[in-house]
Amino acid sequence: MEDAVVEAYTAYWPASTRAVTLPREEARRLLSQYETDDQVEGELKGIARYQEMDREGWGEVVVHVKKVTVKGDTATVLDCMDASRTGEADSRTHKLIPGTLSTPYFSVEATMRRGADGRWRILQKKALESKCTR
Repeated sequence: MEDAVVEAYTAYWPASTRAVTLPREEARRLLSQYETDDQVEGELKGIARYQEMDREGWGEVVVHVKKVTVKGDTATVLDCMDASRTGEADSRTHKLIPGTLSTPYFSVEATMRRGADGRWRILQKKALESKCTR
């Protein structure tokens, strides 16, 4: 079961980067595979703001899941994410915007929920203030 949680959590990140480049309904369909409905709605609002500024995600995060706790249909993931190769790009040129590179190795906590279809989806995620090491 923990493997399914990690797989769903890990697959979310590239999907979220791709969603920024898609029209709203396509982004909704993509994200609904990885997030609960409420989380998708919040993400779509953020994507709309991003698109208005002609921005998109650049690069890929590297996930380092440190701990998974499963209790019934809810799971908590603690990740030491390396985002040092990510930033923001201009969506018209796809070039990295100077000064937008993210930081390496910070802690992320995600709460996952298993849906009626058996899929694990992100219910909530947050960056923690603590730094971490791989």
